[in-house]
Amino acid sequence: MYRSVLAAFALLVVSIHGAASPLPQPEPPSKPEEPAKPAAPAAPAETPKGIPVPGKPGFVYSPYSKEGIIDVTGFPPGTKVRCPYTNKAFLVP
Repeated sequence: MYRSVLAAFALLVVSIHGAASPLPQPEPPSKPEEPAKPAAPAAPAETPKGIPVPGKPGFVYSPYSKEGIIDVTGFPPGTKVRCPYTNKAFLVP
């Protein structure tokens, strides 16, 4: 009797809801889009060196201006300093 009740119930459920159908398959996950890569930064301009003043060690001309002589005594070679005339940086030769 239990089986017949269960079978009748199953038949009722199928007749109300229709025949069982397979569950919809989920779509495979799409490949996430990679964020756009920023453009490669431009190669930094090489910092120019000061121009040594002949006969005056420790003094240079600015690579940007020939207005005057700049005293760089005490700064080791390769130190980045600022031109007092143009306010641009240059390296001590």
